Amino acid sequence: MALRRIVGHSKPKVPTPTLEDTSKRMEGMGNSMDAKIAAQQAELKKIKIKLKGAKGATAASLKKRAMVILRRIKQYEKQRDQLANQQFNIDQQAFGMESMKATLETVQTMKETKKVMKKQMKKINIDKIEDLKDDIDELLEDNDEIQEILGNSYNMDDVSESELDAELEALDEFDIELDNEEAIDEVPDYLLDSNLPSSLPAAPADQFVPTASNAPEKKEEVKVATSFS
Repeated sequence: MALRRIVGHSKPKVPTPTLEDTSKRMEGMGNSMDAKIAAQQAELKKIKIKLKGAKGATAASLKKRAMVILRRIKQYEKQRDQLANQQFNIDQQAFGMESMKATLETVQTMKETKKVMKKQMKKINIDKIEDLKDDIDELLEDNDEIQEILGNSYNMDDVSESELDAELEALDEFDIELDNEEAIDEVPDYLLDSNLPSSLPAAPADQFVPTASNAPEKKEEVKVATSFS
């Protein structure tokens, strides 16, 4: 203890506040100012209500008190605005610091990526890759030729397209004839009797057959009916 008194000892270092800590403290102070302003405005509202029915010395006293509260509110608002501006500046500085950290991390990551890529590229031979690609293309072409050979039919005579078209037309005509024969087969035998007349007999000459030219008009029938009545 005596030695400490003679030599002395250093005080414990207080940690330096960060920008984030400072911003939070200023935010708390701003909220406190808002609460004070709200309390003063509530009190001012009560005074305004009392002033409506006050007269004489009471009204003068209330008015003086209201002026004091108004000045206090103005002062609080000014302090709150100053704190808000300071907090904004602190936040901007914090954003700049975080952006610089992110930039440094990005650059460091890019450097590490470059090292890894260069190390991996040493294991890759571009010429061998090109040769490998050419070999694969040749194998695929050979495979296509093999599939084409295997797909050819055996013992197939070479027939021209004109001959095939003629065969196709002949098949169409045969199908039409076959359809006509099937339709005839479906007709009953009694309808196929050759002794049956091919058309209906004509009507007798003395029998009245109404037509569009000799049909009586409705108006004349109405007149005849009314004459008998």
